[in-house]
Amino acid sequence: MELWRRAGVVLPLAVGAVALPLAAGALATPASPTYVRIVGNQSSRDGAVPELIVIHATTDPRSSSGPVFRDRPGIRDLRRLGRWFDNPRSAVSSHVANDADGNDARYVRDGRRAWTEVAFNPVSLSIEQIGSVDFSRATWMRRQPQLKDTARWIAHWHRKWGIPIRPAQVSGTSVITPGVATHAQLGAAGGGHRDPGSGYPLTYVLGLARSLAARR
Repeated sequence: MELWRRAGVVLPLAVGAVALPLAAGALATPASPTYVRIVGNQSSRDGAVPELIVIHATTDPRSSSGPVFRDRPGIRDLRRLGRWFDNPRSAVSSHVANDADGNDARYVRDGRRAWTEVAFNPVSLSIEQIGSVDFSRATWMRRQPQLKDTARWIAHWHRKWGIPIRPAQVSGTSVITPGVATHAQLGAAGGGHRDPGSGYPLTYVLGLARSLAARR
């Protein structure tokens, strides 16, 4: 994250917010997320098809914008994030998110445009991870349920949309090689953000995703 608004004017939407927590202890999967709240901050893809899966982290200690998330118990962080995504003043959103315990949430349907990668919004599927840009690799690796959930979403979107499980390449506002990118990799066209940070184990997560995708 380091939450960012989409390019252009925020348009009013005829999309009502829906909040639906699952039963406690339910297994979180892309087909059945732990928590669902379809938010108002979204728009049409205008015919574009997803080519990128973009990895985010919610908190940048150097940024003054957006709320700070601190691994609160249960799904409190995911609920709070949903409220932020449903606030017209924030003008930001993501398709899904997860936390350190592997709980996950759905906020925007795949076929719609979430508002978090600016110029790349039309062709991106975004996953927010409750965490910090300043996390070291060791800290991320201790958050195995979260990394495995992120890998499940990557594998799911690979099967559904045909997005390759490989590092993406972009140039300016163009996708050169479809695949998985960090928010930071998108540069100024993606909002000029740093997340998920230099310590994020992207190669490890892509390896997990390939293993999951091969099971079906």
